[in-house]
Amino acid sequence: MEEQKNSQTSGQPIGSILADLKIRTMSDDLKGAPNSPAPLAGQTSMSAAPKAPPPPNIPAQIPPRPSPPPARVIPEPPLHLPGETLVIDSQPSFAATKLPPLPTPQTQIPPIAPKPVPAVPPAPPPDQFASRPISSAKKPIFKLVVIFGVLLLAVGLAAGAYFFWPSEQPKPVCQEGQITTACQCGADIKETGFCCQNNWLEKDCSVTKPPIALISAINQQLPINIKDATLNKVIADIKTNLEGSTEEKARLVVLKTGVSPATYATLDETVALFGLKIDSLIKNNTSDFNLLAYVNPAVASTSTSTATVGSGNASSSPETEKEIRLLLVLKQNHPSLILPAMTGWETTMLEDIKPMILGSPGPSMTSEFQSSSYNNGSFRYKKLSPITTALAINYTVKDNILIIGTSKNSVFYAWDAVNNTR
Repeated sequence: MEEQKNSQTSGQPIGSILADLKIRTMSDDLKGAPNSPAPLAGQTSMSAAPKAPPPPNIPAQIPPRPSPPPARVIPEPPLHLPGETLVIDSQPSFAATKLPPLPTPQTQIPPIAPKPVPAVPPAPPPDQFASRPISSAKKPIFKLVVIFGVLLLAVGLAAGAYFFWPSEQPKPVCQEGQITTACQCGADIKETGFCCQNNWLEKDCSVTKPPIALISAINQQLPINIKDATLNKVIADIKTNLEGSTEEKARLVVLKTGVSPATYATLDETVALFGLKIDSLIKNNTSDFNLLAYVNPAVASTSTSTATVGSGNASSSPETEKEIRLLLVLKQNHPSLILPAMTGWETTMLEDIKPMILGSPGPSMTSEFQSSSYNNGSFRYKKLSPITTALAINYTVKDNILIIGTSKNSVFYAWDAVNNTR
């Protein structure tokens, strides 16, 4: 039945359908209920109203299914706000009714603001380009000035670093010995010389070491300061230190050339101080040297005990002075060269070492050197006058040690010391 009604009303207009509708109220429901009260006077009962005749009983016929009407767009009903009364027209005419426009949604997405486009400066008028060559000509000159200034600054910094920066850097500490590059020795900085015990010297560092005794039995030192001293002053100091001796002995003379730092005379300085001359073959073969001072306080020599020369004995009175003599001890590198070199030196040896003879020696009493022996040793000597002084030039060789004395007693004493027989 539902489908039949729908089929029957589908072709009717909406207005006629709405006209058949009745509004049902609560009063109608109460009247139809049992024990409902009677209507008041003057009040018309709605149930007494004439009823519409029932529709005729038409046999149900299912018509053929019509083709679907063309689709049409039905506008949505207008929205109404809460609290407003919806008024429905009893006979609305949808053909003449115009629906109000849909309200905009409450929430709206704000539009994205466009990014500002920087304004392009207007192009200069054509007449302004005529003045541009002046500024364009200055631009390369400015670049050249900047480049030249940077180069000049770089050169200045490099020059400053070369001249000033190295001087501020700490120099390495010098090693002991000769120096060929800049380094620090003590409180000084130099490039050449010798650094010896944190002191700069113009000589080899060996001068800072005291002499080593070449004859181990003669090792007691006799220091003599020779800085700014004359030869007479040096000899006087040696005699002063030995005159108080009461026994025969020899001392190692230490000639000091400096105090701070302590430095000692080399062979060249000793030879220069006494005015000696040493044969070149002997000097070049020397590796070390000692200067010895000999004293014999008990000399009571007669002619038979002091010296016996060539033709016979010479008598004399005993000496009253103590015998003080100097000796030169040279350590040789090649012992086989000693005797040939000494033989060639004998012709000038007396004059070459005469300044080392203390006292006033006279002429030689023999024209040539003589040979003698003592305690298994061979000696060569030349006796000097006067005979009472016992002065002579004597030398002897023990292995690689050459001993040159100025008296027979001094050479014999050194020989016994080197052989450990004294």
